[in-house]
Amino acid sequence: MRPFRLILSALVLLLAGCTGKVIMVTSPANLSFKIDQVKAQKVRFTVSIDNADAYYGYFIANLEMEEENFSQMSDKQLADLWLEIEKLNYESRTSFEPYNSTLVDVSCYRGSRTLKDTYLSRDNSYRLIVFQVNPKDFTIIGDIKGETFRSAILVDDEDQSLTQPALKMTFEPCEDGADGTCLLPGSTPEDGLETFLRIASGTAGLHFPDGLSLHLCYTPADWSAGKWKLVKGFLQ
Repeated sequence: MRPFRLILSALVLLLAGCTGKVIMVTSPANLSFKIDQVKAQKVRFTVSIDNADAYYGYFIANLEMEEENFSQMSDKQLADLWLEIEKLNYESRTSFEPYNSTLVDVSCYRGSRTLKDTYLSRDNSYRLIVFQVNPKDFTIIGDIKGETFRSAILVDDEDQSLTQPALKMTFEPCEDGADGTCLLPGSTPEDGLETFLRIASGTAGLHFPDGLSLHLCYTPADWSAGKWKLVKGFLQ
């Protein structure tokens, strides 16, 4: 009978694996991270976790963004903000089209790995936090790990900056057809595309031929799917 039991046990394990059932890890795992490299607009870091099935997320807050007030927030508050943002993004995506993946699968990672973020501003202070996420109720499990770092700045041989500081852009209501840089939801320069931003010639040192403006456009499908890299630009 022993060989039969062994074969039966193997078949049960095989069938369980084929179901694709996700293991729900709800107890704290041993989680840590190490920043490997910081550049002017990119940071690379390695996350280590001793349970390959445990979910975790990360958030990078620019501490010099006064309007967001990140510098006054605790790591717990930053993590809760990340949870809320991810929930809203997921709800927005699923409101346009069915989504096969769950919230935790879309927003989180599993297993030790090296990650990178390429949306930093030069010479700014940042807070990087990494935390385990409960896949059942999308809440934080255990301690939040955090570290503050500063993005690099490009300098010459005399330590003088080679770049200009980032420019701040703000918007306010305007008349339809107003000149300048405008948010233009719904305008259609070409079939299937919608303009979300028009940048006038002369803005922030940008000059376009014949006084034309740069229109940044997207398809509704790409926008709802969060495919920001597929934005197209047209001079008009």
